[in-house]
Amino acid sequence: MVLLQRFPRASGWDVQVVASDLSTKVLDRARAATWAIGKAQSIPVGYRQSYMLKGSGPHIGLMKAGPELRAAVTFQRLNLAQDPYPQIGEFDVIFCRNVLIYFDPEGRAKVIGRLLQHLKPTGYLFLGHAEGLTGAGHPLRSVTPSVYAPIGRVTGGHWPARSSA
Repeated sequence: MVLLQRFPRASGWDVQVVASDLSTKVLDRARAATWAIGKAQSIPVGYRQSYMLKGSGPHIGLMKAGPELRAAVTFQRLNLAQDPYPQIGEFDVIFCRNVLIYFDPEGRAKVIGRLLQHLKPTGYLFLGHAEGLTGAGHPLRSVTPSVYAPIGRVTGGHWPARSSA
């Protein structure tokens, strides 16, 4: 909602979000984009009015993401331990928050390396506050706590594959 408001299509922006999870059950629930209306209390009123639909009739007590919001998000099953990742695209921003805590240091380094294959050289990687890159050896610099940016630019627009050695 924030991205759609700050970067409107009418001004030439094309906001696209790829939401991923390992669980197909979680993805199916997210795709449905329907929640109990009580969960809307933390959504600012302006966002609710612009991007959410209030249920009526048999859907009373529910809310659903509106068409503009649903059109901006696609869902894809992704196993972060899988190598290589499927063609998920190249991103300006990657959020990988509170996931790396489930990997050992070697697994974290591999996941970060794979994510960097999909991060634009001018992009940003957001991690959880409990997740750091200490000792990972990736070409990233800390911008602010939990936010990282590539060091320098890479020719061809892609990061080289991280060797497993």
